[in-house]
Amino acid sequence: MPESCKKLDKQLFNIYQPRTIVPKQRE
Repeated sequence: MPESCKKLDKQLFNIYQPRTIVPKQRE
């Protein structure tokens, strides 16, 4: 896996992780 792909994947994870956690806590 290219490093750029790994970096992008981590960025996406950091962006989406909080978004998925917040609605779960509110429910």
